[in-house]
Amino acid sequence: MIRLKRHGKGAAQGFGLGILIGALAGVTVGYSYGTDGSLFNDDPDDDWFATMADQKAAIGGIVGGLVGGIWGAIIGASAGSRESYILAKK
Repeated sequence: MIRLKRHGKGAAQGFGLGILIGALAGVTVGYSYGTDGSLFNDDPDDDWFATMADQKAAIGGIVGGLVGGIWGAIIGASAGSRESYILAKK
């Protein structure tokens, strides 16, 4: 039996999983902050930096995905991807 540990493949797998987990967490946190109250006022001076919940969710998903991907690649590279091969006699 041959066992291999590939750090590059582990980094790629960790990057992909980190993007998914980070984006999901970012969307959830961003959306949970809700819409800013100044969007409901009639004063246009209050709306210069007001954001809605879906905008916060999009920003949170992008930022969370990037951060999660970076951390996933670091953790995946250090852990590596383990593969085992069994050689059979002919």
